[in-house]
Amino acid sequence: EYVFAAHSLSEVGWHLVLVSREKDRLVPLTQTRKAMEKSMAQISNYYQNHTIILFFIVILIVFLVVKAIVKPIKQLTLFAERLSEGDRSMVSPSHRKDEIGVLENRFDQMLKKLIISEEKEKNHADLLEKTIRDRTRELHASNRDLIRVKEELESTVANRTRQLKLLNEHLVYSEEIERRAIAADLHDTIAQTLALSISKIKTMNEPGSTVNSDELLEIQNFLEQTIRGIRSLIYKLSPPILDDFDIDIALGFLIEENNAQQDAQLTYINNLEDPVDLKKTLKIMLYRAMAELVTNIFKYAGTKKAEIEISSTDTHVSIRVEDKGVGMNVEKTMAAEGYGFGLYYISQRVDNFDGQFIIDSKPGQGTKIMIIIPMVKEA
Repeated sequence: EYVFAAHSLSEVGWHLVLVSREKDRLVPLTQTRKAMEKSMAQISNYYQNHTIILFFIVILIVFLVVKAIVKPIKQLTLFAERLSEGDRSMVSPSHRKDEIGVLENRFDQMLKKLIISEEKEKNHADLLEKTIRDRTRELHASNRDLIRVKEELESTVANRTRQLKLLNEHLVYSEEIERRAIAADLHDTIAQTLALSISKIKTMNEPGSTVNSDELLEIQNFLEQTIRGIRSLIYKLSPPILDDFDIDIALGFLIEENNAQQDAQLTYINNLEDPVDLKKTLKIMLYRAMAELVTNIFKYAGTKKAEIEISSTDTHVSIRVEDKGVGMNVEKTMAAEGYGFGLYYISQRVDNFDGQFIIDSKPGQGTKIMIIIPMVKEA
């Protein structure tokens, strides 16, 4: 059996005629199905193969993308850990434009600021440490100076205490010497002349005695001598000249009085051109010291000749007392001085006014004493 099929192609004016046996009609369909199945199998294999390849490609891309994202994050994490441990290794600025790049740049800026801050802190710490070392050395030096000053002060206080004790003993002894001197003056002059005067008056009052004008004149002379003695004693106790005149005038009267009373030849040289109004306590000290030095010349120098010179500068007053007597061994004399109006006592009184007491003497070559004292004027 045959199958006939015809078809007209009007567009081209063709007619197609197909004639085929019926048994051969299904063969192409079978072949076509097999071909399609084969093609589908090939397509399926191709698709599967490419799908697998694509899957791995996608995984690779995802891995690379994730790696590209995670790697800088890991680097920043590692950087943060090293930073916390004190590692200050610099991170190169990132050229990325995304958030990771911005974060890396911020970390880098933060590290630079941190390094600058730590450098400043280290410089400040070094400066502070140096300052502390310097201050410590200064404190040690100050402590040593304080210890030295303390020891010096303790030594000075101890010396001053000993000096005050000696001065107190000198004062006690000198008061006793003054009392004895006053008692001797009263006994040898005032008491004697008063006793003679009383004896003369008693004689005149006896029965049968007559009043003789010569005897009255003698009694008058005794009484006048007594008055002069009393005045001299008062002058010695408290010279009024110190209240009325400057020190150079007072010393001049002192020297004139000693020349008259002791038949001495004391030469007074006054170099003061202008009056010096010294503090009263200083004036009294200088006057008493001169009186004692003059007395020592008469007692120990073996001469009644000496020079007393007073001079001054803008800041100091100086007095020179020089004799040509027997002289002395200064060290032995100063060491042997214990009580009375000795040279040691005078030197201590001068030292109390921050002055200098200088002795230049040798046995057989006379003695030269200098008193140099700051000029303390009366307020």
